[in-house]
Amino acid sequence: MSAHWVDGRVPRPPVEDVIKSAIGIPTEGYTHQAVFSYPLRGGIEALVHAIAAPIQDRIRTGFSVRSVKKRGSRFRISDGSSEVEADQVISTIPVQRLLASLEDVPTVVQQACDSLVCNSLVCVAFGISGKVPDISWLYVPDPKLGRTNRISFPSTYSPHAAPAGCGSVLAEITHQPDDEVSRMSDDEIVREVTGTLEAMGIASKDRVLYSRVMRQPFAYVVYDLEYQDNIRIVRDYCSSLRIPLIGRFSRFEYLNMDGCIRSVMDFVKTYPAK
Repeated sequence: MSAHWVDGRVPRPPVEDVIKSAIGIPTEGYTHQAVFSYPLRGGIEALVHAIAAPIQDRIRTGFSVRSVKKRGSRFRISDGSSEVEADQVISTIPVQRLLASLEDVPTVVQQACDSLVCNSLVCVAFGISGKVPDISWLYVPDPKLGRTNRISFPSTYSPHAAPAGCGSVLAEITHQPDDEVSRMSDDEIVREVTGTLEAMGIASKDRVLYSRVMRQPFAYVVYDLEYQDNIRIVRDYCSSLRIPLIGRFSRFEYLNMDGCIRSVMDFVKTYPAK
């Protein structure tokens, strides 16, 4: 991995904490995630809906971009059956999908894009009868417990995240694209993760009332040694087409949700609107 990602993601402890730890004095450490806000209703998606509300009538969904063609100073964006014409395009879709929709992408740019590395994610949502552990989330570093690497408990965040008398659990499996996990069926994944929950004493199989598998092909950016060179080539090309890249997988940058929102706000301040 490249070392550049450390700056801004790995906290720099105060010198006092370093000295205290070195001589055995306990310190509080990194606590920025110890307290956080969460929507009472609607889950974390409620934040997205609130942001979109003022312009809801101008948002079009269900439009899968197949082609983006630049004609003079304007763009034509198509989903294969209908077309939208615009004088500005701002891309928030994965940059791999954007380049696949463009015409005549130079070989060096396409090769750089193809060389960008990411991990994929499988999420399994469970509805559980009875109570679930009164914690926010935990990591599962023991491979003997299965492929699950993180488990969170949304019903701990809000009592409205599960029906009365029930709890909600979200298990995550981070994996590489096209590996064994990507070829597992939903039923196989549910059985595996249910076994993990049982082995950890979180919930037995007979308490599972509901399960749903969700797959995210783009989940975590991998900062390999060629990342900075490859992403620079891709970004420079998109910039030459006057297509700004905004968001985690459009910029192909490991941004958390707050980082994505902040980057959009910063972009709006500097990008000249017509």
